[in-house]
Amino acid sequence: MPPTIHSHSRSKSPTGTESENLPPLSVNTTPADLLKMARLYEVEKNAATAEVKRLSCKLADITNDDNNNNNDSNNRSKRRRTRNESPNSDSDEEDTPSTNRSDEHFVYQAGHKFFLVHAPWIHSADDIFDAEVDDHYDPAERFENDENKLQGQLKEVFDLLHMRFQQQALRQRWLRRQFVNGLNTQQYNTATRICRNCASILGASKTDLLQAETRKTKFCEEIGWVNTSGVYSSVDVPILHKDWGGEYSLSSVFLNPKLMGVSLLCFTQTYLKTIFLTQLYIAMICGPMAGKHFMNGTLLHPQTETMARIHSIHNITPGAIATCGVLARWALSADESLQEVGSSTGIRYFSDYQEYLTILVTGLRQKKKSIINIIKHWDEKIFPDSESSLVRGKQSDESSGLKKAMDLLAADSEEEDGTDDQPAV
Repeated sequence: MPPTIHSHSRSKSPTGTESENLPPLSVNTTPADLLKMARLYEVEKNAATAEVKRLSCKLADITNDDNNNNNDSNNRSKRRRTRNESPNSDSDEEDTPSTNRSDEHFVYQAGHKFFLVHAPWIHSADDIFDAEVDDHYDPAERFENDENKLQGQLKEVFDLLHMRFQQQALRQRWLRRQFVNGLNTQQYNTATRICRNCASILGASKTDLLQAETRKTKFCEEIGWVNTSGVYSSVDVPILHKDWGGEYSLSSVFLNPKLMGVSLLCFTQTYLKTIFLTQLYIAMICGPMAGKHFMNGTLLHPQTETMARIHSIHNITPGAIATCGVLARWALSADESLQEVGSSTGIRYFSDYQEYLTILVTGLRQKKKSIINIIKHWDEKIFPDSESSLVRGKQSDESSGLKKAMDLLAADSEEEDGTDDQPAV
């Protein structure tokens, strides 16, 4: 028996095309069109409310910054620094006039990339930036406790920023604000794109995905609902598997093509059964059309800018696969918003993400065949020409040809040394 939920419209911002396609309101308007209009108006209202809230927060930040700058005007000359310099390690100073748009854009884009390759959320929200970097942190112990999990994510954050900033820069408020805004924006855009474009990838109709009650009834077992226990399992989840045999299987988990299709939607913004998790990722990084082509057995290479190109994403990561697992389950769930804990289902999405990441990272570090096969499979499907795979995959024809040529060159005889007929350099 499906779980009980409170049904309400899935929040998203309507496109101009959706509004333009609506017929004019008249006495002849059908009930279906009226319902569609009502949904769009509600979505527009929710989007406007969210924008007002965002702008209010921004105004508060600006006001606070102005107050702080006025109070410290006598010391302003001492607080100026170049864009790459960081405040003292024990300082929590605010933004200064030296902050420039280039740095802000760089940090904002880093937040985008963090979502695409590492995780959909960060520990303790932006408080993670206040954490002290543990020089003795051991990646092999990342999942032993919450502190190590935080340190693992802190390292991932800094790896995206270290080209411009020192570790102490993480304490600057403008930086953490830009990074978190970038992450949240990519999360919202991805969730919206999945709702609008991934019905065919997920094996559902657009109408089914619009109705929370329908998603609950049709897909609860697909995303892990267990009737006997009355809870959602994190691993006994059909949609995570290529071939579902009734329980978690190490040989088929994370190999559902739908996951890869969604990933392409995120990466291209323009998407690939292996093919549900695969499809999900393709849609993330390459766009909806790339995901649809992948489902039809072809890999589309969009000519426009994609998330993969913008952020130089050339290979799959354990974090990206774990994120796609969460996104696929959320997309078919009765939950309206993508949150750490589902408001209707109670699914602990962030906790489940951590479980998936633990399986993948541990297996990869221990060189387990099943996990290496998962990484290889995703790279072969999504990044077939990649030279930066985390595992050794099959070589391209060009690489094989070059190896053959170099082997023949190495076997060739050498010219005897001579003083009269040495080639000019």
